Amino acid sequence: MGSRCISVLMILVTIVLCILVIFTELILIRNWDRMWWRDEDSDRNHLNYWIWGPIGDVPSSMRYYACGSCAGLIVVSAIISGGIMRPSWYGNIVVAILAFASGVFFCLLSCYSFVSLMTLTETALYPVYRYMHLMPFPVIAPILLALGIFAAFSCFRTERNEHGLCLKFSKNFFLAMVAGATIASTIYSTWAVMEICQEKKKGDEPWYQWRDVFTVYLAGQGTAAILLATTAYLHILAGNMKLPKVFLWLVSFLLLAASIFATFPLATHIGDNNENEEVVFTDLPIGVQVLNLAVIGMNAVAGLTGVFVYARSVVSTLVIFIRLIAITVGGLVVLPILYFFTLFRAENPVEMEEKRQGENDPLNPPPHQTQVISASDN
Repeated sequence: MGSRCISVLMILVTIVLCILVIFTELILIRNWDRMWWRDEDSDRNHLNYWIWGPIGDVPSSMRYYACGSCAGLIVVSAIISGGIMRPSWYGNIVVAILAFASGVFFCLLSCYSFVSLMTLTETALYPVYRYMHLMPFPVIAPILLALGIFAAFSCFRTERNEHGLCLKFSKNFFLAMVAGATIASTIYSTWAVMEICQEKKKGDEPWYQWRDVFTVYLAGQGTAAILLATTAYLHILAGNMKLPKVFLWLVSFLLLAASIFATFPLATHIGDNNENEEVVFTDLPIGVQVLNLAVIGMNAVAGLTGVFVYARSVVSTLVIFIRLIAITVGGLVVLPILYFFTLFRAENPVEMEEKRQGENDPLNPPPHQTQVISASDN
């Protein structure tokens, strides 16, 4: 019952954020770029830029893409809420597919939203509205991913932990704080990078020389934040449910990989800029750096701990798979050999026919029949 209430609350938060995006695009933002693709439009709000990503090229303003995606998600959320209120095995399957697929889609849209805010010019009116228009995507994505994974595990009977109310409340409070830290890190980092980009566009240095640095930096921070928030939401939804240890090992591995990816822009030269570390550490505020390093640290600690703690379960699972593969391969190899061996051991068809005719011929009876007839004659 508690998990159902939390699930409904998450769906309500998702719907509210979607309504915020739609309201901002249709009502609040009035100065959409009419000829944003032309250089002579001096009042354009975004740079003359197409955002390339996993779902194709998107204009830098992301107009219609954001509104249409959120409008569709409201419909999907209504279906998901119906499956949550009336749980069943088939309903959980539908909720798992819809929620997880929507979460992956909004993760992909988050990539575009980060870059779109980077291309926002200083002359743009009401930059807060642009922020309200694009920033909900990385906040919605982990909620949907956690709901989808939890619904998938709800289809199976799992063991449960017996935790007291106080311990359960403390754990959920800590996980909520972790999720809040990841959201704050994403919002604060994106806003800081947006302001830095606006300042750098005033200079004579081509913006593409430092664009890649901040793009990869936001991608790393966003990935680490989304994965950590998804993990926190999933444990809150699971409650006393014991999640499979193999799955927890996979999550731990992804958290560790995300922490490494998030530190990539700080240790590697990207694009034409050979001073990535100076760009990030010099331009970003101290508060943003501390918050982001805290998120990276939590990813690294949780991932490294889980990789070692749940390694035994992974080994046991691999042993089972190896045995199954060995049995399957052995059966495919041994059975044909036994079949051909049986064929070669069979008697010659000509000899079998002569033996059959000899048994049916009264003039040439078999040896045992001859002995029986001789005994009766005596």
